[in-house]
Amino acid sequence: KNIAALELVRFPSIEDELAGRVSHEAVQNALADPSTAQAAALYVALRAVDSFVATHRRYPGAFDDELAADLPQLRSAANAVAAQLQLDASRVSADVLHEVARYGGGENHATAALLGGVASQEVLKLVTCKWIPFNNTFIYNGIGSNAAVLKL
Repeated sequence: KNIAALELVRFPSIEDELAGRVSHEAVQNALADPSTAQAAALYVALRAVDSFVATHRRYPGAFDDELAADLPQLRSAANAVAAQLQLDASRVSADVLHEVARYGGGENHATAALLGGVASQEVLKLVTCKWIPFNNTFIYNGIGSNAAVLKL
């Protein structure tokens, strides 16, 4: 009945993504498109936060008095991630990095609930084999209330 919608979806592993063994063309294209540029910048910023945590063993902005000192370090981490992804680092605005550092690794309950609902919907798609799941990385931008799927 739904054979026309049949599609094989292959995902790279997170290890492949973090090691740079996947195409980053999707992020480059998303940064160039005004409708998804902020979500792509958020993706780069979150990867920079991962790098910051690996180096400093804490989230940037975890303590209010360290926020100003953490921002330059987060910017250098974002520049390194952008270089790894072959992106123009200036496309990741200081506002996005400040917003990511400002919440210091905290989690907004409304955003967590929305992402939990999206994740459960994707699990149902996989379990029932009725619909096509997201093909790769889902980015939700709570600031602009929009989302994007980046196929890496």
